[in-house]
Amino acid sequence: MTMEKPLISVIVPVYNMEAYLAECLDSILKSGYSPFELIIMDDGSTDRSLQIAREYAANHPNIRVQTQANAGVSAARNAAIEMAQGEYILPVDADDLIHRDYLEKAVEVLLKQDSVKAVTARAEFFGDKTGEWLLPNYSPSLLARKNILSVCAMFRKRDWAACGGYCTYIPGREDWDFWISMLKNGGEVVRLNLTGFYYRYRKSSRRVTDRKKKRQVIDILNKRHADFFERELKGKLHYNRTYSKFFNSITNLLESKKIVLHKDYNKLYPFISSLHEQFETTGDLMFQARNTIKSYLVQDLDVVVKSYGNPLFINRIIYGNIRASKAKRAYKYALKLRSYGINTPQPLAYIEIKKGLILYKSYFISLKSTFHNHLYDLCAETPAKEVDKLVRGIAVFTAKLHDLGILHKDYSSGNLLYEINKHEVLLQVIDLNRMRFGRVGLKKGCKNFERLCLNEEILSRIAEEYSEARSFDKALCVAEVLNHNRKHRSRRSKKQGQGQSTSNL
Repeated sequence: MTMEKPLISVIVPVYNMEAYLAECLDSILKSGYSPFELIIMDDGSTDRSLQIAREYAANHPNIRVQTQANAGVSAARNAAIEMAQGEYILPVDADDLIHRDYLEKAVEVLLKQDSVKAVTARAEFFGDKTGEWLLPNYSPSLLARKNILSVCAMFRKRDWAACGGYCTYIPGREDWDFWISMLKNGGEVVRLNLTGFYYRYRKSSRRVTDRKKKRQVIDILNKRHADFFERELKGKLHYNRTYSKFFNSITNLLESKKIVLHKDYNKLYPFISSLHEQFETTGDLMFQARNTIKSYLVQDLDVVVKSYGNPLFINRIIYGNIRASKAKRAYKYALKLRSYGINTPQPLAYIEIKKGLILYKSYFISLKSTFHNHLYDLCAETPAKEVDKLVRGIAVFTAKLHDLGILHKDYSSGNLLYEINKHEVLLQVIDLNRMRFGRVGLKKGCKNFERLCLNEEILSRIAEEYSEARSFDKALCVAEVLNHNRKHRSRRSKKQGQGQSTSNL
């Protein structure tokens, strides 16, 4: 019993190709393979291309024609593949030709070898240039430096979908970007010992004119595939692509990157490994001052990244060699607090970038908090019942921290998040890079409330609840808490006043 052959979808994007389209379609229709469908996607042509395509469709039931407003070759290919009913896809540009045996030989490989993601063939130039197109054998390291696969290669539709299809905003070499997207996480490439593809070389072709956009293309490739280039080239793709790995090796002698990633979140490595290169141009800004905080959606996870501002030069040397960086401490302390049952967002990773012996940049990455209220949101309109719960909740939460020997040095209204339900208040602490561990007595404990921006009536009530939770003298606690809070407010007012005076000079 003969097995039924799978349907192949040949897709042809067309833009103003009236001089060449018929020859291209004839070469495809001569294929000895069946069944196949031919989808022609007109990309807003202003010549007779669409008319020619429709004439062919009228005479061939396996041809479908669709048109769209001009959006570029990537959008045209994606739209055609979206329509495709075949499991296997072969793109053919409208001025090129294929051999009659290409479809059959290519699909045989994909049917037998699931590890193969792309099947290409030997190629020849014709038109303004003739001879064999000598493409090197596939390897990921070579693909990182140059496009070594023609656009006319067969692949599975599911792999196109998995990698997100063709990039619609890269101004050239979209096929190179597509092959990186499809193959950077694994997969083999087979080249048939068959001249299956004929590339029409024209001096005005996009392949020639796109060279003028080289720098822009490389900048976009670096943003989209930083993890791939990091792995294959030990850094970014340079404008002088051939020597990228050499340049990066020299740079890496002076610059090093350390990534510590939580073992339960290894799937985030591609995002984490490329974060430093992409941070300035990606993400949603949440906060920016000395430090910058951005949010990202990564594999259905809401992620927050904190980029620490560069410290003083002497501290950059200390953080690079003697003391842990702020990012490392934030990660380490978050793990420790969670092990004690203290609520803080799940830490995911930290990154340290060093140049020589100097800390150049550091990042702390965590899941985004699901708590929506900061303590500084508390106002006169907050219902009394919520205030009562908060007073008790803050006192008990802080007492638990101190009983465990945890002293948060940045224990401020902005670093305490809360949610209130019918029965209790839930608190979460953030910004953990300044922590101390050890015995926390009455004086240290009461001083820890100094940065809470709350009125004295509420602070007094918190101090009373805190003293009860820790069996301290109530009057002494209230006096200590208020005294430290007043001193902190006074120091802050003086600094603000000095800043204003200086700015008015």
